[in-house]
Amino acid sequence: MVCPWYKHGLCTSPKLNEPTEVVTSPSRCLGNELDYKDCSFYIEPGSIEATSIKTRRDSRYMPKPKIYAPIHAVPQHIKIPCPFARIMETEDKIRVVYCEALARLVTRYEAELCSQSWRSCPYAEIASRVRTGV
Repeated sequence: MVCPWYKHGLCTSPKLNEPTEVVTSPSRCLGNELDYKDCSFYIEPGSIEATSIKTRRDSRYMPKPKIYAPIHAVPQHIKIPCPFARIMETEDKIRVVYCEALARLVTRYEAELCSQSWRSCPYAEIASRVRTGV
């Protein structure tokens, strides 16, 4: 059985700052469960420790979205019932829309389309399938 943190020749353990091949060993990573569980970078997948480390690591690399008001600012009246759309207000009181399906801010034009046609959005459909595992 292969170590769950071994992906494409890299160790992706949450204990590491970033994936690397430096700590990998085919005899250990591709060996039996007893071998890779002895590795100092091994954590049980799904454990609280693994989840909290991964969340902290991912948040360090997640850049703050750059907002350009003429493109991203949406009108106050806009309503988007899509479960993947998040209407947020910046410190400067600019309202923007973040799409979780696309993992980015959407433009004013895209927000209008999202408001009107969110049920037929292919991105929301794919994200919904991923979320439910279908």
